[in-house]
Amino acid sequence: MAQTLGELKDAGFGINAQLKEKITNIAKNANAEFAGNHLVRKCSLRDLGESIHAFAEAAKTIGDAYLIYRARKPKEEEDELITRVRQLFTEKRYRYKERQEVSGQIEHHTVDFYIAPNGSRGLALAVLPHPSQLVAEAWGFKTQDIKNANKNLAVSVVYDSSRANDVSRTILDKMADVPVPSSAIGNLGTILYKAGIQEIRA
Repeated sequence: MAQTLGELKDAGFGINAQLKEKITNIAKNANAEFAGNHLVRKCSLRDLGESIHAFAEAAKTIGDAYLIYRARKPKEEEDELITRVRQLFTEKRYRYKERQEVSGQIEHHTVDFYIAPNGSRGLALAVLPHPSQLVAEAWGFKTQDIKNANKNLAVSVVYDSSRANDVSRTILDKMADVPVPSSAIGNLGTILYKAGIQEIRA
């Protein structure tokens, strides 16, 4: 429906001046403009095919932007979930790294926690404090892309179960190797063990 700005807000991402300027410039490069929250491009019938292609590229680029610029509002929830995961990894003495780039079959993806395969199954874990349907769909793709390129790496998502709707929950639960709602985060160690993620002591 091209309700780009509204969808960004619904996904929990703040439309600050920096992001709005970036989005506006992306639209201009495709000869498109915003009418309220809607992305619009006018064209003649003769130019329809080329215009649709340019419009789709602009919408995709803007979609990539909302995965980069997070809203400030969910930051506290994100910090809380990340802190709980970090505490468990520290207690279990997992040898982990934070904010690591993981290769996918199509592109690279940044995860919040990474445990390299070392004689056992590795782990790429993302924390989703605001798992809207858009965010869940994006991570559905990311999960598959990472798994396709890394056969000995499990992909996990820890998400705020109080914010996930039924569709988001279904996507994350089906696509991730180790889906962990925040309501079950206390059992994360057991969940990881059952998934073949062993403690790797430093």
